[in-house]
Amino acid sequence: REILIPGGQHYRSVDATVEGDHSNAAFFGALNVLGGDVIVDGLREDSLQGDRVWKQHMDALVEGSPTISLADCPDLGPVLMAVAAAKQGAVFTDAARLKIKESDRGAAMAEELAAFGVSVNISENGNIIRIPGGMLRAPNRVLNGHNDHRIVMSLAVLCTSTGGAITDAPLAGLEGKYAMVGLFEKGYGDLRFIATHKPLRHHIISVKNLRFHKFLPVR
Repeated sequence: REILIPGGQHYRSVDATVEGDHSNAAFFGALNVLGGDVIVDGLREDSLQGDRVWKQHMDALVEGSPTISLADCPDLGPVLMAVAAAKQGAVFTDAARLKIKESDRGAAMAEELAAFGVSVNISENGNIIRIPGGMLRAPNRVLNGHNDHRIVMSLAVLCTSTGGAITDAPLAGLEGKYAMVGLFEKGYGDLRFIATHKPLRHHIISVKNLRFHKFLPVR
């Protein structure tokens, strides 16, 4: 398929509505899967975004141990891996593209999930990732964000249940019970992110019942 754009054109101003970002919404959805109470709206069900499938995959992870293709939604890989580790496990296929993101996201998540006691198996070509369920515990070391915002946010979701600390995190975050809000509202920086060791229902009390109408792209 070819898309041809003729030259010599001129921009003109228009009023436009930018739809909500399903990619970011997945992290709030993950909080709910782990026992949170966050209302997410402002998302179009008929969106053309590949990551619109996040809820379908989250539901599958709650119901069992599914096989999930990441072919059209590679950016969901880290958070789905995190949820799989917290629930009943999963097999991820078409995962080779995770190697060419801000970090090698499959390997990065495998390394960090090992700190939670979860042994991840990645095929030699990186295309298949197997994650067992029922092994998650508090991390035995400070976690590494691999300077990748999606790794940081995925680990932060788990830390709201287990506690933990993340370094090499590209954000200027808030500490304590406002940490997850800080992940989505703050920019990049050098501050160390700390997740408090509290049950999730208490940990995110500051965002309970808020409605998120807009999602800005994660830089």
